[in-house]
Amino acid sequence: MQGLARAESARCAGRGQYDQIWCTNVVRADVTPPGAPGPAVASGPTAVPATGVPSSLARCERYADTAVQQHQRNVALKCGWGEPEWSDDRQRHYDWCAAVPAEQSEAGTQKREQMLAACRQTKDRPTQCDTYAQSAIRDQQENLDRGCGLQGPEWSPDYNWHYNWCLTVSLTESNAGSALRRAALDACQK
Repeated sequence: MQGLARAESARCAGRGQYDQIWCTNVVRADVTPPGAPGPAVASGPTAVPATGVPSSLARCERYADTAVQQHQRNVALKCGWGEPEWSDDRQRHYDWCAAVPAEQSEAGTQKREQMLAACRQTKDRPTQCDTYAQSAIRDQQENLDRGCGLQGPEWSPDYNWHYNWCLTVSLTESNAGSALRRAALDACQK
């Protein structure tokens, strides 16, 4: 085991954290004798585990393909996220995947998916807020037409006020605002 630690230190010294994780796993594969229990019997990201089954190969192929596709969506949506998680370098994604546990690579995929969903919601927000503001103006006009007398900022006739407010709150909050206005109008018996 001490020989392994020395080999890891010698071959992986001076590398950044990302590269050092990968390098350390490659070194472990290099110093494990063929047929001996250990992480692998060959070196590199395509190393075959001692069982003879290249389990990480297919997982990391999928991971790398997905990571590149997610980066392409990042660019298309103009989310603006950068390296190291966001890159079109398939080999870099593959190498990272091969150097970390499956749970960590799966968490990376899920994190990027969540970030893309948040970006898409942000990019869709102007359209959602336009719809919200138009609905608020219609609700105010109905308030006036029916003589309900409802007042407060949520009853403003100013489109820009409603639109700008919507941009500062979550979709859930703007939907709740719409629902409250509709409930108040429904309760108006005039």
